[in-house]
Amino acid sequence: MKRSALVALVALTGFSSPNVRTNHAPHTVVLVKPLLAPGDDVPLFSLPSMEGGDVQLEAVLAENNAVVIKFWATWCPMCWIELWELGDEYEALRSQGIEVLAVAVDRAEDVEVFLERQSLECPVLLDEASQISKQFGISALPTTVLVDSAGRVIDIHVGLIPDLGKHLSTALATH
Repeated sequence: MKRSALVALVALTGFSSPNVRTNHAPHTVVLVKPLLAPGDDVPLFSLPSMEGGDVQLEAVLAENNAVVIKFWATWCPMCWIELWELGDEYEALRSQGIEVLAVAVDRAEDVEVFLERQSLECPVLLDEASQISKQFGISALPTTVLVDSAGRVIDIHVGLIPDLGKHLSTALATH
């Protein structure tokens, strides 16, 4: 009896909670407590780039209409799919004034090996200690954060986005 009451309590409170996000895949529920929501200001950061040097979000925002921050890891198969799709769409996004920052929540050595097999056109940044992903409230990968040039969150998506370009265009059009 106690177990069924607990299951009912979780079902009633957990699934009505704002801490439950669903992505577009059927039957997929990801429990997260996001630190950021649409309309929030993003934390400004500086991260090392795999190409050398540091990339400062504030400078990237100043040079673009919007920025896509894609949090990923080499051990995440869904991340691989999104990164492959991103490779096909990167130039089209850039022509619209949208920069993409691929933030690897991973070890530099693992990212180097990954990039030897799969080159990416966009800047790949390292968040080895997960400090930035924690500031953003990232608890699942992949997570995509779309930010306007003023540094405000337009959209956050947890999980695989089947048609990244269309999703971003829709989010920007409704902004």
